[in-house]
Amino acid sequence: MGIGTLSAQTADSTQTSPWTKEGFAGLKLTQVSLTNWAAGGDNSVAFDLQGTYQINYKKEKHLWTNRLELAYGLNKTGEDGTRKANDKIYLNTNYGYSIAKNWYASAFATFQTQFSPGYDYSVNKDVSISEFMAPAYLTTGLGFTYEPGKIFTVVLSPAAWRGTFVLNDHQDFSGMDQQIIRRPERRKTDTTGQQRPEYDQ
Repeated sequence: MGIGTLSAQTADSTQTSPWTKEGFAGLKLTQVSLTNWAAGGDNSVAFDLQGTYQINYKKEKHLWTNRLELAYGLNKTGEDGTRKANDKIYLNTNYGYSIAKNWYASAFATFQTQFSPGYDYSVNKDVSISEFMAPAYLTTGLGFTYEPGKIFTVVLSPAAWRGTFVLNDHQDFSGMDQQIIRRPERRKTDTTGQQRPEYDQ
């Protein structure tokens, strides 16, 4: 069994600038090889690539935070072939105006989707159930941001809008059990409340 990890982190901030920038990238490689192993098991090879980048602005009564998270990983185990283990595109922006110590009246937007097709291998390994921008989620809201320090932030949104988008027409779901695989709607909207804690690592 072998595990390898490669990571890099950058930070850019000065005392005079209201902008702070920070990024992190990491690559994890894993290999499992079993020979005459009585307990059984399968050989496997996997990689997981992850990266985050954030750029924030804070001056006087203004607070603006932006964060990008990307991740992609594949795993090959035994005779199952190569399957996706991780897939994420996440972007968040939040603007706040100070109304009290550590409290901001704020507005935010969050976007989520994935890089490549996803499959339900228990049903059909050749027909994708999700793809890039299919679905994609966009959430916006108004509320309050609580920031007592640099590593912890809470966003409270009494009212938020969430849209679900499917931007393709070529996926074929014919012959599949619709109780198991449900094709997302082209566009779906919801109004709800949110509370989201965030930690900066």
